[in-house]
Amino acid sequence: MKMAPIISNDLDKYFSDVDIPDELRDDIDSLKAWLEKQPHLPKVSDRQLLVFFNVNQQSTERTKKFLECHYTIRTHAPDFFSNRTVDEFRNIADYLHLNILAGKTVEGHKLEVISLKDFTVSKFNLAQCCKYMFAMSDIASHEVLDNNKGWRILFDMNGFGLGHFLRFHPAVVKKCILYVQDALPLQLKGIHIINAIPLVHQILAMVKPIMKKEVYDLIQIHTSSEWESLYKVVPQELLPSDFGGKDQSMDQLHGNSLKKLEHYANWFKEEEKLRVDETKRHGHAKDPSEIFGIEGSFRKLCVD
Repeated sequence: MKMAPIISNDLDKYFSDVDIPDELRDDIDSLKAWLEKQPHLPKVSDRQLLVFFNVNQQSTERTKKFLECHYTIRTHAPDFFSNRTVDEFRNIADYLHLNILAGKTVEGHKLEVISLKDFTVSKFNLAQCCKYMFAMSDIASHEVLDNNKGWRILFDMNGFGLGHFLRFHPAVVKKCILYVQDALPLQLKGIHIINAIPLVHQILAMVKPIMKKEVYDLIQIHTSSEWESLYKVVPQELLPSDFGGKDQSMDQLHGNSLKKLEHYANWFKEEEKLRVDETKRHGHAKDPSEIFGIEGSFRKLCVD
């Protein structure tokens, strides 16, 4: 099925309507009609509907479920989706690298690399990392023309240790996983954990029960001595120079990412208005405990 190239770099147009290809008009009109009957959901432009429709493999039923999940989670996870300001992003960027790479795999998959910039445990905050990651994902869904071909996310564990893990909170972990698997406006094709340390197996064992099998199956582990397994799906030359590739260094890419986030400051402010009104939801209103339903701390768990 042909995917329509519908994204431009014009921020003013993102929240406005767009010319819909004739072959997709009936589907988009059907989604608009359905939205009119969902008073709790925000008003969504044709352009946004087309983005979500393409991400969901042009299935109207999948797109309906996506819209519900996307905006409900954004409404009830303010630690991820509120106060997305330049100052907040700069604070997070002080210890976190998160960069979109220039190249694509043979299959056309785009690449995103996430790593610690500063290993200091006291600076690490998982909710902030999620906020930064999802902000960059929003930008990617807006700008990348062939977004529908999918993304591979590379998590670099260099510098990550038990102290960082003990700062994980189960509620934050679950919110993150639910959003990634049900409401992320990108198609994930692979989740690669590079420079993996033994602790990764305990982490995965703890999150597996709350992950969908199809998402868990995307995870591939690559230790510092197993880079060849990564190169089979992500050619080495596509990686940052820090990892032996031909792209810019992570520090150089980091500066570009910050400039991009600054460019989108007004976009994030406008996007924050697109939230669910629980007082208008048919049936009973939802609250965070119903959606996420987990408390506690990984500090209570025994890690060998």
